[in-house]
Amino acid sequence: AAGARRVREAVRDGLRGGHGPLVLGGECTVTLGVVAAAVDVHDDCGLVYVDGGQDLFTVASHPEEPIADATGVAHLLDLPGASPELSAVGARRPLLDARRLAFLGFSDAEEDEDGRVAATRVPAAEVSAGPEAAARRAVDGVGSGPFVLHVDVDVLDFFALPAADVPVFGRGLVPAELERVVREIVSDPDLVAVTLVEFCLLYSSPSPRDGRLGRMPSSAGDG
Repeated sequence: AAGARRVREAVRDGLRGGHGPLVLGGECTVTLGVVAAAVDVHDDCGLVYVDGGQDLFTVASHPEEPIADATGVAHLLDLPGASPELSAVGARRPLLDARRLAFLGFSDAEEDEDGRVAATRVPAAEVSAGPEAAARRAVDGVGSGPFVLHVDVDVLDFFALPAADVPVFGRGLVPAELERVVREIVSDPDLVAVTLVEFCLLYSSPSPRDGRLGRMPSSAGDG
């Protein structure tokens, strides 16, 4: 929670200075601080969540897998079983209205086991069929007004780019699809901040023979 509060303060300063922060994580709870900052500055905020999963788990609902990275959206929505300390990093609880949330590119199984989260859902198969159209449906799904883009590299097929700390094999996006998604979303004037998380260099050492590394993290800053 202390880390999320520090992210909140830094991003809030950037937003108030007229900048569009790009925050490099870290794991997915980094986005708590980014959304909290956007709410501080803009009063309300949407979220396009590009991720291999939906991160709706809580420690209470999945005690066998107490991983903070898989709980980020659960804390944003202040779902039952979420940590009160993490859910309270911002100016309000919940920080995010599910009607201003879009999951984009996920290939894991549906995590909304109780039907509580009325978000827009655009799975990986739909993204692969038309990245720009899928991205636009997600942006339209969060409604008008400021929004944050969260990108977790675990949305990518590990066989296509071995970078994610928690990988998926044979069922994620390929880098070219993710790049097209990001380019479409960052062209929207309502985007106020971007997070990029879970890029793990333990799996991918930079090499002049492999031009894939570094290309996706730079996409959000292009154009």
